[in-house]
Amino acid sequence: MEGPLVNAVVDDETCEEDGVPNQMQEETEDYFQDPTSILLTDIDPIPTERFPEYVRDMLYGEEHKLKEEFSALGKLPQPPSTVAVLPHNKAHNRFNNIYPYNRSRVCLKATPGVDSCDYINASLIDGYGGRKNAYIAAQGPVDVSVERFWRMVWEYETPTILMLTQCTEAGKVKCVQYWPEKLHDSLSVGEKFRVTFSSNMPFAEYEFRKFKLENLSESESKHMTVSHLHYTAWPDHGVPDNVMSLIAFIRHVRKLHPVSHQQPLLVHCSAGVGRTGTLILLDIIMQQMKTEGTISVLHWLRNLRMQRMKMVQSQQQYEFIHCGLSELVVCGETEVGAANLRIALKNLKKKGPVGFTGFQRQMQIIEEVSSHHPVTFSDAEEEYNRNKNRFPDKLPNDTYRVRLRCGPMPGSDYINASFVNGYKQKGAYIATQCPLENTVADFWRMVNEFQCGCVVMLCQLQEEGEESSCCFWPEEEGESVVHGKLSVKLVSVKTHGDIVTRKLEMVEGAARLNRPHMVHLLQLTSWPLQGLPHPMAILSLIDQLTSTQMRCGNRRTVIMCSDGVSRTGTFLTIHCQLERLKTEGVVDFLQTIKSARLHRPGLVNNTDHYVFCHEVVNMYLDNFDTYANFEFKEVFEFL
Repeated sequence: MEGPLVNAVVDDETCEEDGVPNQMQEETEDYFQDPTSILLTDIDPIPTERFPEYVRDMLYGEEHKLKEEFSALGKLPQPPSTVAVLPHNKAHNRFNNIYPYNRSRVCLKATPGVDSCDYINASLIDGYGGRKNAYIAAQGPVDVSVERFWRMVWEYETPTILMLTQCTEAGKVKCVQYWPEKLHDSLSVGEKFRVTFSSNMPFAEYEFRKFKLENLSESESKHMTVSHLHYTAWPDHGVPDNVMSLIAFIRHVRKLHPVSHQQPLLVHCSAGVGRTGTLILLDIIMQQMKTEGTISVLHWLRNLRMQRMKMVQSQQQYEFIHCGLSELVVCGETEVGAANLRIALKNLKKKGPVGFTGFQRQMQIIEEVSSHHPVTFSDAEEEYNRNKNRFPDKLPNDTYRVRLRCGPMPGSDYINASFVNGYKQKGAYIATQCPLENTVADFWRMVNEFQCGCVVMLCQLQEEGEESSCCFWPEEEGESVVHGKLSVKLVSVKTHGDIVTRKLEMVEGAARLNRPHMVHLLQLTSWPLQGLPHPMAILSLIDQLTSTQMRCGNRRTVIMCSDGVSRTGTFLTIHCQLERLKTEGVVDFLQTIKSARLHRPGLVNNTDHYVFCHEVVNMYLDNFDTYANFEFKEVFEFL
């Protein structure tokens, strides 16, 4: 495979490999020397530790400096982009106001016998430390540009594609699907290329695909492997509610495609400027933070806009970047590898200069950062829903609450329950309080409507003289109880140590007409209202849950305790971290809890439970016979 035209520079008609045409040089010099904007002067970098304070001043100060700064960016002069609007290139642009500049556009190789085929709406972008062409920022392909998209991947030997949009959002096509529909299928692209969908690994907030790209025009068929990381957590409008999920995505990308890679990282969304610019800018500044201990958002965004118009397209995206970097500074590096978990546990138990342990400080950070994410509980606080909440201060966030099918009565769609992401599945868990007498029917409706396979109950019916849950299952084997249109039958009960397993059969309507829905209720009886169970009890419960989930098709799991927050949050954090540990060999308790709290506020609500999460995972590691040889191969073999 021949290398790409790495330094290709373009004038209105031709692709120049050996230098910049004189007219282009004059345009470029005028652009860089334009004195009309203060943004073209040097900007002092901000020390990392001072950045959160800087953001508070810029974002919330009376002068609204951040808004002013972003507005000024729009006044920067733009280099020409005349190649993009030539008649034979117009069909290759998704939007009629987003074009690559002539001077930085990706220039494809000429095809013998085919005129005017060197254009694609994509730009070469320099990276941190003066690294030339570290990125390709591209629009999402349109139908006529799919062949050129894959030709660009081949010519620039691009091993990694980052996709930041869904193919369709809010009913509008944002990007054509340029890969095969099904795993192991192949797609012919033009006369030269064939793309085969080799493998797929889904995660809660992104999907990791691998493609085999073959060039069939070579004398001997040649191929390359392309990794495709598709970030799926960007909403139709606005920005992700959790900037750290995007930062975590970037970190995953850099494990696969290190900064030292010679080939560019291909990033696209729909237009190739807003989301694409946001990710590239975050990636560059994360490198700056690591190398220099400073942050220069405005400086780097100015540089990006010199290479592709409208990079970081909106004020909201600009604020999102600042808030995300500020949060990154406050939280620090909290990801821990398996081999270092024992040491991390020991260090976190030590008291610092002000008398707090590392665990206490991290819990303070969780509380502080969580408070910056406003949530509303208007549905839970409606008069007709209040008696459905066991505690008035343990409520589901409006955005992520479970919504039942609406009935004729006000509030018929309400239950005190929230969707929470797992490690590999969006909304893998439903976190909820144990049922009240007046919510049992709603509970079983939820289990049925969302096809839950397992229910994990982390409390007893009575604790310290108070009701923690009503009895929501039939008490005798073979007995059935009717809740509205649902009939629930207790098939079997088994007790193993402090775990009681009940197998229940649920039928909606007439049994002869509908297939039974099997539900497995796993109850841990040794977790007190105040205090903690033995770590092995949690590991045994998770082991049983895992085997049960496999038998019932890995359907959504309900996790509940008396308040749906304390024990519930601790258990799902441990379960999620063990999944990640087995896959990647790393854990990050702080970020997992912080992200989960966006979905259900208050999860893991005290330091003892936070410490317990670490201790259970550490015990899991200790139970391997040869800890030193404990390997985590799933993702890395996939890579």
